[in-house]
Amino acid sequence: MFIRSDVPTNIRPQPPVQILAIDILRFVAALFVLACHYCTLAIHPIDERLIGVLDQTQLPVSLASWTNFGWVGVEIFFVISGYVIAISAEQSDAIDFLRRRFLRLMPAAWICGTFTLLLLLWATDWNPPILILEWLNTITLWPLGEAVDPSYWTIGIEITFYLIVATQLRGTDKTRRLNRLAFIIGFLSVGFAICVHWRLAPSTPDRFWQLLLVKHGCLFALGMTIRMAHAYGWSLRRLVCCTIFALTSVMEIRAHQYDSPLDLASLSSPQIFVFLIAVFVIVIAPRLQTMLSGSRTRSTIILLGKTTYPLYLIHRTAGSVMIGGLLTLGFGGPAAIILTTCAALGLAMMIALFIEPPVRAYAARAVFNRAPRPDSPPTAFPLTG
Repeated sequence: MFIRSDVPTNIRPQPPVQILAIDILRFVAALFVLACHYCTLAIHPIDERLIGVLDQTQLPVSLASWTNFGWVGVEIFFVISGYVIAISAEQSDAIDFLRRRFLRLMPAAWICGTFTLLLLLWATDWNPPILILEWLNTITLWPLGEAVDPSYWTIGIEITFYLIVATQLRGTDKTRRLNRLAFIIGFLSVGFAICVHWRLAPSTPDRFWQLLLVKHGCLFALGMTIRMAHAYGWSLRRLVCCTIFALTSVMEIRAHQYDSPLDLASLSSPQIFVFLIAVFVIVIAPRLQTMLSGSRTRSTIILLGKTTYPLYLIHRTAGSVMIGGLLTLGFGGPAAIILTTCAALGLAMMIALFIEPPVRAYAARAVFNRAPRPDSPPTAFPLTG
């Protein structure tokens, strides 16, 4: 029932368009992650590279209870990524798909990773050779090493997802293959959740298994299945699968470490509330398109969407250094957090508008000997712009 494709043979997907509600959602999700990282600095262990740079005792503890749920933005990103990558993949062959993923991922990683390295070399006494090694891991997006910013841990998971999707982009039947792939990825993740619940698998998989999507595959599959439903209609099978994938995603969020992924208690947590609202927005995103398509509104939303990727890459380590510097200058904790947030947003916008485009164009010519082709719609995960 769940593997057999139900994609009609006489219906072709419409040409991709930039879904504006998705851009808004991913920007808001990035702000959730940023708020979580900045406002919980007072209660979480500090990055050992920042010892002596950031005095946690000067930061307010009270903000943590209001923003600690923000990490759920990453789970929202994975669902969005499943949705928009399914759109992008339907219009591509494997080579073109991977080329555009490279041009989305790498230039901003080079820029943001280098900026963070220089800031750490200037502000900390951390061993420079170790920082250089972390920088090399960052600019190559090496998934098994430490990066200059801890937020890069999600890039390896995204890359795995892209590579798996690329294997299905051959011939004329790739839409059916993508449809089946969503179910396979999703139910493997559901199976992992069940194994953990029965203590047959570790609650926190090591990096290798994490890269195989056993933990987060249900999130990608949920996004892909919603996309298929938008393109081909809500069949009973898709409705059942979306329900199963959403339930598994909720359990992963509820436990976070999969300590009890099938426990239905305490589902009123803010993380789950925010996640379910985000999924609802994705489901109704096409219906919101007309309302959001005004010329001024559209240009603003597109700018926010472009800003999301560099904001995600640059906010955490560099932001912590800036908060520490502002505290040293005598600013209070809330003021330091607000000023750093504004600075991170401004820097990310500058990178998205003025720095990353020429670097991407140069990379397209140098690596692929061609001008970069716009990726429409742009990939929704912040790691891919």
